[in-house]
Amino acid sequence: LAALRIVQEAVTNARWHAAASVCSVRVDREGAVLRVEVADNGVGMPRTVTPGLGLRSIRERATELGGRARVSQPAGGGTLVSVWLPIGEGVTG
Repeated sequence: LAALRIVQEAVTNARWHAAASVCSVRVDREGAVLRVEVADNGVGMPRTVTPGLGLRSIRERATELGGRARVSQPAGGGTLVSVWLPIGEGVTG
């Protein structure tokens, strides 16, 4: 559920703030970690970012579960939200 909410928030940010024409979501399992990436081709992040409710909630959700989140600007432009969440041993998929 946390991964879904993080994706929803990142896609909403791309839609409302980035002026992006493309937004892609990637979810991979890397051992006991769920990696979620949301990338867009929008205007990117300003040099000085004051995290709003969206970025703050992404980071808080990840941290609450023992994970981490990073927001970066790829060399080609746009924004990349990367989140790593630990998943339990009983999770299959």
